[in-house]
Amino acid sequence: MINLDNIMNKYILIILLIITFMSCNSEINLEDEKKKILKKDKQFSKVASIKGILGAFNQYLDEKGIIIPEKGHLIVGKNNLNQFILSCDKQSDVEFFEWTPLHVSVSKKADLAYTYGKYKIKHADSVKNKKNEYNYYSTVWKKQKNGKWKIISNLGLLKMRNKKYFGKIKNVYRKRDLIIARTDIEFSKNSKNWNFYRAFYNFIDDSGVTISNGGKELYNKKKYKELYEWYEKQYKVNTKMSWAPIYSNLSRSKDLGFTHGYFMLVNYEGSKRIKQYGYYLSIWKSQKNGGYKFVLDGGNTSVAPPF
Repeated sequence: MINLDNIMNKYILIILLIITFMSCNSEINLEDEKKKILKKDKQFSKVASIKGILGAFNQYLDEKGIIIPEKGHLIVGKNNLNQFILSCDKQSDVEFFEWTPLHVSVSKKADLAYTYGKYKIKHADSVKNKKNEYNYYSTVWKKQKNGKWKIISNLGLLKMRNKKYFGKIKNVYRKRDLIIARTDIEFSKNSKNWNFYRAFYNFIDDSGVTISNGGKELYNKKKYKELYEWYEKQYKVNTKMSWAPIYSNLSRSKDLGFTHGYFMLVNYEGSKRIKQYGYYLSIWKSQKNGGYKFVLDGGNTSVAPPF
């Protein structure tokens, strides 16, 4: 006798498997995700103009988000951001602050994205002179379990000096994260062996940019070719730059990721040895050959060696 219950159960199981397969493989509309991120970045700017930049970060920062201040040490995580806010005598001398995103990219599985753009800032002590400051910033966004986007990393928007340590990055890598960490280490080795301009030229993506000259300019691949050719022919001051990643995060689709670390820049001028230290952010994109090149790089000097 045919057991109809067993047949029905098998059909139900097959239907459920098909639905699960289709939902797991449904196409993600990346253009819609880009629009959401741009909207979020603009909202972030609007909140900063109302609540101040620290209030805005408090609202949009991921629980494990990382902020690189203009001068100073990293602020790691939302709890440490709140401690930093409490430690400030005053939030800032900034009277007016707004920015506009100029670019957005999102990973294929829409779990990681980044924006960069230009901000306008007016300091309270320069109102009489009507002097504004224009610089570039970059923000890395991470999708939350509820589908909303929050900041996992930011460079350029916190103008306050942080002389204390507010949290430390735990150097724990997932297996896939090691890929870009190793690329970053190789990048640093190339900088030490060649001049660093040439290393940047070799490791920058064709569409890549760096936030350079104290955040005031964007350099592209063509600019680095000009710089390293000029440097090798003309530059007489021996300059060495090296760095080390202390954190990396690669998207589930392995096409987009970022690294954080500290750098050291040494200028040899005769018998003088001038050192600068700081923290950096590099955003990496997968290449057709299976490797990675950076699409954005930038850093800020710290008030003291970060190690």
